[in-house]
Amino acid sequence: HDKTLKHFDDQTTAALRARTLCEDFQELNNRVKALRAEFLSEVDQRNEVCHSLDNRIEANTKGDNDFAQKMRKELESMTQRLEKNTAGDQEFAGWVEPRVLMAGRLLQAGCHPPMFPPKFNLSDKAKAGLIGTSGSIGQTLAAGGQLSA
Repeated sequence: HDKTLKHFDDQTTAALRARTLCEDFQELNNRVKALRAEFLSEVDQRNEVCHSLDNRIEANTKGDNDFAQKMRKELESMTQRLEKNTAGDQEFAGWVEPRVLMAGRLLQAGCHPPMFPPKFNLSDKAKAGLIGTSGSIGQTLAAGGQLSA
């Protein structure tokens, strides 16, 4: 675009020289050169501002990407911990449920004559927890039987 300006300047200078007196021409020529220098200075300043903005946008985008990757990793870590915690809670519930049922039945049997329903159902996890029990009550309950007085 600098060649275009130079060509325009040459054409304008030639046209002005043909139409004006020597003194007027010099004054006009100096004014055109000053305006051209001002214009080029503004173009350079605009280019510097645009370059600075481009750099800032690039840095901001990189920061956003870094933050997004960090958050994704943190969320994955939290998801894994939650899944592990849920599995532990389920395992604990499977261990506690049969023991709580057993304790409730034993308390009922100790407070008054046993009044068990004809049959009651335990969950698979409760049965699994009772299988490891060495007492006859736990084995009977795990087998699906009922306690008798």
